[in-house]
Amino acid sequence: MSLAHDPLRSVLILRQSSLGDVINTLPTLVAVRRSFPEARIGWVVADRFAEAIEGHPYIDDLIVMPTKRGRKARGVGSGAWVSLREMCAFVKALRAHRYEVSLDLQGRLRSALIARFAGCRKRVVIDELTRGHGRRYGSVVVKRLRGPAAYGYLAAAAAVGVDISQAEYYFYIPDADGRWADEVLGTATYSPAPGGTATSPPGPLSTSGEGETATATATATATATATASYPPAPLPRREGETAAASCSPAPPQCSLRRGAPAEGGWGPRAPAAAAGSPSSPATQAQTPHSLDEQHCPVLLIALNPGASKPWKQWGAASFIAVARALIEEFGARIIILGGPGDSQVAGEIEAGLDGQALNLCGKCTIKRLGAVLQRCSLAISSDTGPLHLAAAVHTPVVALFSSSNPNDTGPWSESGTVVQARGRDCIPCADRPTCETPTCAALIAPEMVLEAARERLRAGAVDRSSGTLPQCADGGPE
Repeated sequence: MSLAHDPLRSVLILRQSSLGDVINTLPTLVAVRRSFPEARIGWVVADRFAEAIEGHPYIDDLIVMPTKRGRKARGVGSGAWVSLREMCAFVKALRAHRYEVSLDLQGRLRSALIARFAGCRKRVVIDELTRGHGRRYGSVVVKRLRGPAAYGYLAAAAAVGVDISQAEYYFYIPDADGRWADEVLGTATYSPAPGGTATSPPGPLSTSGEGETATATATATATATATASYPPAPLPRREGETAAASCSPAPPQCSLRRGAPAEGGWGPRAPAAAAGSPSSPATQAQTPHSLDEQHCPVLLIALNPGASKPWKQWGAASFIAVARALIEEFGARIIILGGPGDSQVAGEIEAGLDGQALNLCGKCTIKRLGAVLQRCSLAISSDTGPLHLAAAVHTPVVALFSSSNPNDTGPWSESGTVVQARGRDCIPCADRPTCETPTCAALIAPEMVLEAARERLRAGAVDRSSGTLPQCADGGPE
């Protein structure tokens, strides 16, 4: 179903959590802003993840939802209750602007109630996110587009006339956080490629499983109403803004089935920029994703060993084995990342590398984590939030998937490789495995990851500023 708006006057985006899903909503934000530059855009986000989008120049109203876990993380009270004062302030902010449309990308009862409290007359929800309650939660129910979450969410935007070919990652990093990363990493000469521009489409995303590589390239047509020319002109930026290198929809793929790659891809390609234009790859700034010592004297490789679920976490010994090989072969400098809860596994990896790694686990804010990842030549990560953040800043990734299906939750990246566990007929399964002691991650051999990293580093001498984003093989809903 399509709702034609010309122009769309105001829209409220609802994606409160988690970190990876908030990051994967950024392409929807960018597509809405570029299709309707004058629209007022609000975003409801949980307090724990508000920093990920704080200060973003495409957001007019950042509405922070107080949560018990957020209060506990901030050390406010016992964390047992959200104060009445905070909740009243939240409701007041919600109702301050009568948004015309809500895009509910959370798909839960709470987000449906928030959309009603905000007074949104048209409430768009993606049926698959609601677990069958779409008709109860929204006034307009759409099918998710086939592909990873960042692309699938665009179905809601397309339903209100947004030109989803203008979608791209744009993760806002303040200059101060970039300078912090430069100081910590010793990369003061690094100059990130400018964001907000369209560039030529990338090749397909390779996928490691049975030692094969997926090579099919997908194209699709999106049924959306274009209201701006493409490539779009960058919107005015705020003082001190640094944009991560961006990409405009067109696609890699990481279709996996039982550990083996399958053909298929995600999305319509955007037109390539004319040679010599500001958005042409020939005129973009060189980035440190190649082995060019002029711009980054040390090859930085990020390891993110943590995961939100224990069955998604790869062992410390496996990370150590891969890191040692990359140090020996490429002279790489290893950066260990993660949250405070990952400190034990990060410490084990640091100790196993005998001082050849910089452990930043638990020491980065979300913005600083993005800045560090932006300066790395490769990120090796489990299926968790920082994986999608790396994709958002266009750092090449090697994504480690145990039981999850990368076709649904994989990175939306033109320079990524998914390594899927293999050896069991039940892989991939649901996000919540039914087996008593899931050991899928242990089925990922270090040799598989090392080979994927080698390929990414050698082929990854591609300038990330030429990237575009993935979509479905047929551009249609699931």
